[in-house]
Amino acid sequence: MKIFDEDYDNLDFANKRARAIQKYFDSIGNKRFGRYTFMDRNFKQRLKESVTLDNSIFKRKPLLKKIDGIPLGITQFGEVLVMPRMKECVPISIYGEIGSGKTTLGHVIIDHIYNNQDFNVCILNDYHNECYSWTYPTHSIHFKTLLRSFGYKDGVPLPIVICAPNTDGEQIKVPIKGISKLVVDLPFKEFLERLEDIYPLDASGKYYENVIDYLKDCKSEEEFFSVLDEKLKEFKTHKDSRNKITSILHQAFRSKIVSLDNVCTNRIKIKYRKEEKSNDFFPIQLINCGLVPVISTLKIFKKNYFSAYIKFILDELIARMGSGEGTFGEKSLMVFIDEATLLTSTKNETLILESIKDAVLSGRFFRTSLMISAQNASSVDEIVRNNCRYTFAFKSKGIDAQIIGEDLGLIKKQKGLLRKLKTGEFIAHTDLKSGFHIYDILGNRLRKKENGPIVCKIIPPLSQHLQRVSSKLDQSMWEDGPHLELANYAGQILKKNDISLFNNNGDRLFSSQGEKFYDAENTEPQLIERFDYRELFWGAEGSVVNELDYDEVRKNGWVICKYEYTSMGKKDFYYTLRREENITEFVTPYLKNPPPNVQILYNIYTRTAQLRGLKCPIHPRTYKLRL
Repeated sequence: MKIFDEDYDNLDFANKRARAIQKYFDSIGNKRFGRYTFMDRNFKQRLKESVTLDNSIFKRKPLLKKIDGIPLGITQFGEVLVMPRMKECVPISIYGEIGSGKTTLGHVIIDHIYNNQDFNVCILNDYHNECYSWTYPTHSIHFKTLLRSFGYKDGVPLPIVICAPNTDGEQIKVPIKGISKLVVDLPFKEFLERLEDIYPLDASGKYYENVIDYLKDCKSEEEFFSVLDEKLKEFKTHKDSRNKITSILHQAFRSKIVSLDNVCTNRIKIKYRKEEKSNDFFPIQLINCGLVPVISTLKIFKKNYFSAYIKFILDELIARMGSGEGTFGEKSLMVFIDEATLLTSTKNETLILESIKDAVLSGRFFRTSLMISAQNASSVDEIVRNNCRYTFAFKSKGIDAQIIGEDLGLIKKQKGLLRKLKTGEFIAHTDLKSGFHIYDILGNRLRKKENGPIVCKIIPPLSQHLQRVSSKLDQSMWEDGPHLELANYAGQILKKNDISLFNNNGDRLFSSQGEKFYDAENTEPQLIERFDYRELFWGAEGSVVNELDYDEVRKNGWVICKYEYTSMGKKDFYYTLRREENITEFVTPYLKNPPPNVQILYNIYTRTAQLRGLKCPIHPRTYKLRL
């Protein structure tokens, strides 16, 4: 009986175990058994068809309205929270405990910004080796049901390429045959020019600068160290500095992050319609072709050069965006650094921190938006936290909850909510004037723009998201999945655009042999008018209409009041709604106009109202207005 320890109401019938549970309870004929609920035939059929609600809107042609932006979540009021289309590249931060939904939200933003906005994308630090599934459109029944309410018939794949740094021949394993994957190292000449970013030379750096140009044309490792020793002696380098430089370069070659034997790919040659175009650093060429490079760091995150490796790629991308050379830089760029906490706990972490600071403070000048995800807000530099224009906070505790609360200006009750958020729930905040766009249940964008804090449940990504898995990966988990040919979706994109890619040795990459191209439709999000998103996402009954006119509220004997209190020696306040006869000396009533940035939302089913806005509790009281 222990194997059935899960909620039968939320079973995914694509799962064999779920079907076994269904069969078991059908056989015993019980309508209810412990936590499990017996379902009649009609309800089972609805689940099999991936419809979790009895909404007739799915049975007729829906009335759709396009959303101009990225739908991120559903608020507790049944409204849709949308990040407006980016007119300027801004930094984004996501915080929360492990498994709370950080990567999922980053995935949502990447899917939409790649498909519907003029952005290229690069994903750094796939530490959990979980991005490989993004090459498929979402086929999770639960996610497809939620996406269906935004006008999607199916999900949308992402043309990712797994780039695994070379580590003594070790390979990154993924349970998908034929997925687009490269074993890579750093380009030799660029590595030499920026050696000090990876291995600090301190006072020996001035001697190393004298010999760089002589080393760039070496063809083998033996020739390299022979020339190095000869030139260091020629320039009368101090013995200690000579030994330090030689030792560091030996370490770099032994670690395999750079080599001269062309075993790995560091530069990629493009041929467009059989005409050779360019030969360049691998992530830049992949981006030039409309692909999404994913730097998988599962095998190197414990290496002493880990953070410097990520820094090298980040710096190169931003430098090239600023140079304006070639086709790279024609579009804006989003760089996603997942699990940024790892970068701050390694050797020489100050190097990567300086690059992240520069990207956050100056990225918009190079049309580059940096999005970071971190388990611990306390591990992220204060300058970075305070300059991220969008902040999303998932469940956090202790010092992290305190820091996030202070950064977002949360009141005491809101800080406590950070510790109680469930998986997939987050608090959104922005300090941009444009704020978030809010869409109501009629598919209309409300006049007011929200800055937050706003509590939401996450809207699923368009491509298949994978929960974290063990190191023992199993191909069988993908055998029954749809769109198996999309493992090489990157190859399909290249074939459609008549582009060929070749590695250092002239071998063709990601060759697509006869696969049927997946033509993604309906990539832009749409709202179904008069659809109850509150019920679908929160399981709550009743929809919420637009805000009430304050004059109407006042006519019914209600008034918004400012309640002041002292917490830990600091004075603070929040807004509350009270009957006029219940106003006391401890509150300040707003008798004519409501306070700024405060809305009164009314539930037409329960005939109750709630306050929403700045200095309003995120889980507010419900007031029985009975209008």
